[in-house]
Parts: sequence; structure tokens; C-alpha cells
Amino acid sequence: MLGSKLAVVMLNFLPTIYALSDPIPLAVCSGKNHPDGTPVLPPERAYSILIHNGAFGSFRSNNDEYYCAGSEDFRGYMWKIPTADRLVNQRIEVSADDWTSKNWPNVTAFAYGRGTPRYIPVDLSTPHCYLHGHRSIVNTVLCHPHLFHVVTCGIENDIILHSPTPTSPCAPNLQRTCTDVRVLEEDNRQDRSLYIRAVVGIVEPSESEEATAIRMFDQILREEGNIDVFDERWENEDSSDEMESMDGDDDDDFAVLL
Repeated sequence: MLGSKLAVVMLNFLPTIYALSDPIPLAVCSGKNHPDGTPVLPPERAYSILIHNGAFGSFRSNNDEYYCAGSEDFRGYMWKIPTADRLVNQRIEVSADDWTSKNWPNVTAFAYGRGTPRYIPVDLSTPHCYLHGHRSIVNTVLCHPHLFHVVTCGIENDIILHSPTPTSPCAPNLQRTCTDVRVLEEDNRQDRSLYIRAVVGIVEPSESEEATAIRMFDQILREEGNIDVFDERWENEDSSDEMESMDGDDDDDFAVLL
């Protein structure tokens, strides 16, 4: 099956789905809802990402396409991706005048240039399923090209094979994965001390490398895990000048985020 879409991952933003022939995104993959459609409510953490590898998979289907990615909430995610035509029809187009004259709270739009329409991608807010089994960050996901298998790995030493059935031609007698998700404590002085000591090159001899890595990344999540790239973007006097200079360029050559 030839691919018709690509996914872009960027630091502290959601996986973004493009059509190969369209420079404006079609959709973003979030985890605002559980797979059953119910909303994710605090204190449970929803999908979050620093920057990880993801993968498409069709699992030998001619009609369905899925995208999988890891997350900072210690799970993998799988989204069912609609067709490009359907996403184009659902994508919202906002005129430049409406964008500047109205308030658009918590909305990220994409555009070719300053005076052009804004496009709000479809929010795929309900994942098809979770991929459980990890105790820390999941940062790499791969889909088997033919079998119903997904492989995930992350901070831990283990690589986990996921399957919707307990057996397959290459993996018999699979055990059901526990769906409990480890809760990240809001603050942990020991983890903070371990993180600082590791930065200066002091290694704890009493812990395994895996346990030390998990505790260190727990502290990184506490410090950096809630940053949104569009909330934290920098602004200075040169930024407006740069945007104005871009307006004189050929709009067909680039897309900008606004």
C-alpha cells in the first residue's frame, strides 16, 4: 500500500498529519479523550510529547490507516487516520480578517503568509487504543507491515510487542498487559537530587542503570513536560521584521505557523 500522508513531530507539539500534496496540515493527534470517548480529567495525564518517533501502519488493510506514537504519560497511542479527502473537508478555513478581528483562545492555525487565510487542522482527540506496559517514557513505536503487531520502547531496557490477539504466527502465548499507569509524583526531592548529581557526573552506585534513568526522566518531566511550543515561542523586535520580509516572498514556497 503506497503512503499518501506523512507525520511531522516537533518539540513539545502534537504529531501533525500532512497530505503529500498539501503544505498545510490536515490534522493533529491528541489524547484529550480516552479510546471510549470519555474525556481525560485531572489529575490523570493526557497525551504529551517532547519529541519522539512515530510510525504509520495499515496492518494489511486497504481501507484503514493508523498512526502510532509514544508519550510522556508512559503509554503508547494509536490513532485511526481518516482519508485525506475527509480531513480536508473537516479542516477549518478562517479568513485573515476574521483571524485578526476575533479571539481564538488555545487555537493553533497554519498559513502560507501573514495576509493569507488560516487553516485549523482537525483534532483527532480520541485515540483508537492505548499501548500499555511501560513504567516510563515511550519514545519509539514501530508497526509491523503485515501482522497486527506494534513494538514500543523507551527509557526502560525492555522492548514490548503489542498484539490484539494472544497468539500469532511469530508470537504465541502472549500475556495480557496490565493497563495500570504509573502515577508521576508532583515533587520528589530524591529525584531532584539525583538529577543534579548526574548533571555534574556523580553516579549512584546503589541503583540499577534502568532505575536511575527512570528517576532522572521523571524529574525532567516535572520541569519540562507541560511546555507547549506555541505558548513558549520567543518574540523580539526582529521577529516582526522577519515576518514582513517573508510577505514579499513567493507564498507558494513556504508555510508559516501563526
